[in-house]
Amino acid sequence: MKDVIKILERYFKTLQEIETNLSFALALGDYIKFIQDTPELNKIIKNLTRKRDLLKQKIIDCEKESTAELVLVKDNFLKIIKENKITSKELDEALEWLTGHFNGRVISGGSNSENIDSYLVDIGRILVGSGHKDKIKNYIKNINGEECFVFSEKLKEIRAIDKKLQEIRETELWGHWDYLECIANIVAGQKLDWFPDKDIDFNRTQIIIDIKENLGWSVREIIKIEREFFKNQNNSIVSNTILKKYKNYATRIHNYLIQELSKEESAAITKKSKQKGFIEKITIVEMNNGKHLIAINDKLKEAKQIKSSEWWEIFIREVKERTMQNRTNVKEIPKDMVDYFNYNIKKCPIYMGGKYNLTNIFVGRSIDTIINPEIKTEVIKERQYLARINRKK
Repeated sequence: MKDVIKILERYFKTLQEIETNLSFALALGDYIKFIQDTPELNKIIKNLTRKRDLLKQKIIDCEKESTAELVLVKDNFLKIIKENKITSKELDEALEWLTGHFNGRVISGGSNSENIDSYLVDIGRILVGSGHKDKIKNYIKNINGEECFVFSEKLKEIRAIDKKLQEIRETELWGHWDYLECIANIVAGQKLDWFPDKDIDFNRTQIIIDIKENLGWSVREIIKIEREFFKNQNNSIVSNTILKKYKNYATRIHNYLIQELSKEESAAITKKSKQKGFIEKITIVEMNNGKHLIAINDKLKEAKQIKSSEWWEIFIREVKERTMQNRTNVKEIPKDMVDYFNYNIKKCPIYMGGKYNLTNIFVGRSIDTIINPEIKTEVIKERQYLARINRKK
């Protein structure tokens, strides 16, 4: 986890130091690719964009129904044109566009339903203009005092969701990720000398389609963003303002990633701690040869011999005398000894080589330092120790 944070910080530092839009976009591509290729980070982004994806799924579901509605309208239009032998150069061209869309010869940047609707609107206007309004009147609605074609109710729902996406994208954290990913995706498919004012080619059109499908953006939005970000590079005031905005987006995303990584790391430590367990009971075994064993949480078979030392002598004395009332021989426990028992998980035998989590064996200060009242303790003889082991067999 620490290595991930270290690399992420390095990418972010590079982003913040860049002063030109195009260089920022290229570095942003590296930053985003690292996030997407790193499971820990990609999982965080997936969770972040879940709200957007739910709205996108609604659009996808509506898109299927809308396309079905529009296909019925298309079939009806073709039937009307054929039965009434309606012909004109303008109509033939509109029909060619419609046919081209369905057979894949025409590639457009919008969604399938938006494209079909657009072609049907063109054909509808031609039919109205050629005196056949009565034959398609069921598709004409009066909206705010203006006659409009309405071919699909589901398409209206799609547009409403799309509008909602556009509005909340400005403030939501996932929206800022979308902006960053959009810019990185645009640059990824372009040459370094490319600018939006050049002729639109197939490569650019395909990139826009991909962004539309992946992020749920409208084509108009994507084109607006690319022009805003790249076309104003010669205007230093505008360019710096735009760059500052995207750097702020990156900062918000970066801080969120670091925050979530830290949460996961803490959760992992907590989980590991729970698996290890804490020291709840300490048993001191007095052996017949004068030596001592120590066992934790009644696991007598795992008892270890204690090396004789001043600190262990003090500890054993405290265990024996902690139940005595009106003690008169209370002595101050050395701070170094308290630190050894409370914090030295590697060297203090009480933790059994790291098997148990750090536990406050001693609590209190100075002369008031005592063995933690929440930890049970006992001192038993060798015969009791052996009897218990044999009984557990």
